[in-house]
Amino acid sequence: MWDAIVNAMVKLFNGLHQFIVGLGVPAEREGLSYILAILIFTVIIRLLILPLNIKSTKSNARMQEIQPEMKKLQAKYKNDPQKLQLETKYVWWLFTNIITTTNIICFISCIL
Repeated sequence: MWDAIVNAMVKLFNGLHQFIVGLGVPAEREGLSYILAILIFTVIIRLLILPLNIKSTKSNARMQEIQPEMKKLQAKYKNDPQKLQLETKYVWWLFTNIITTTNIICFISCIL
């Protein structure tokens, strides 16, 4: 799997380099064509991972919203790790609004 990814990246980089050389970068300035290829390659990779970065940033912001509640739970249930785990799952369920089987079971067990 990694070989396929690396090969694709190498082909993309080599293609960018050939494209830049084809634009007319002088042969004696070959280093410039590699610098431009690296810059363009970096921009392409950054654009490809941009959605992941955005999602990560939103997730971190959400974690900051949950943090005060988690601190309260840790202080309240510092001697009862099982209850802390259940309450933590319940808080996650409330903040994420994702209903899965595990969260439903956790919610029911927290009520009982």
